[in-house]
Amino acid sequence: MDDVQLLNRNSRIAFPPPPDSMAISNSPAPLETAADRADWFRLWGRMSRRFEMRRTTVPLGDQADYPWTEVLRPETVLEKSVERKDLSIAEADPFWASLWRAYRGLVLHLQSLGIEGKRLLEVGCGQGAMGIAAAMMGAEVTLSDSVGNALLVAQIHAWPVRHRTRIRRLRWGVDKFAGEQFDIIAGSDVLYEPLAWDALMDTAKEHLAPGGVVFFSEPPRYTGEKFAPWMAQKGWDVKVVWIDLHDHKPLIRIFICQPLA
Repeated sequence: MDDVQLLNRNSRIAFPPPPDSMAISNSPAPLETAADRADWFRLWGRMSRRFEMRRTTVPLGDQADYPWTEVLRPETVLEKSVERKDLSIAEADPFWASLWRAYRGLVLHLQSLGIEGKRLLEVGCGQGAMGIAAAMMGAEVTLSDSVGNALLVAQIHAWPVRHRTRIRRLRWGVDKFAGEQFDIIAGSDVLYEPLAWDALMDTAKEHLAPGGVVFFSEPPRYTGEKFAPWMAQKGWDVKVVWIDLHDHKPLIRIFICQPLA
């Protein structure tokens, strides 16, 4: 953490080299090619034109020091976009640029279940932490979000597990992955706006495989109190578990959802 690099469009510091790929379960780490390195530096070039960044590490899954890129002062993305009128408010909103605690609770819960070999769709992935951790557990993961900036950062973060992940844009209730279904659909901190629940669950129903499960995690918000009763009215069975992160903060609530027969 002491040797982080500050990088932005005015920086003369060379872009960092790509991090090593990880061997996962029965998937060996792919050999890096010249095309891979070109893709990495192309991604960094795009990011450096949009954000000021800091290379660092975070604990993720079973890795104590997973390579990470912190977007600094993300509110400037919103300010500059308003000035230039080149992004929608949803695209420029910096909400995605923080690592919210809820993803950690969901990671712990998925670890307790064992998800190796499962197909998992993360909705509202933001920077991709939860889905990346799921890939490290052996799942085949699709990281999705409606925000292009978030997907760009998630692609950088998922580089060490790119052989177990893919990055896709997904606007709830609008976009579809034709013919694709997933054993697990999961999202952390995606329930804060009740007006979005219908579109979110339309997407979940469209892509949940028979016998599949939907997981959502959040800190105990007042809107979450309404979610389980709302889901029951929509024909879903919902169970709730609580995860203690042992950080002296509120427990994380996990909603476990399956459609009623």
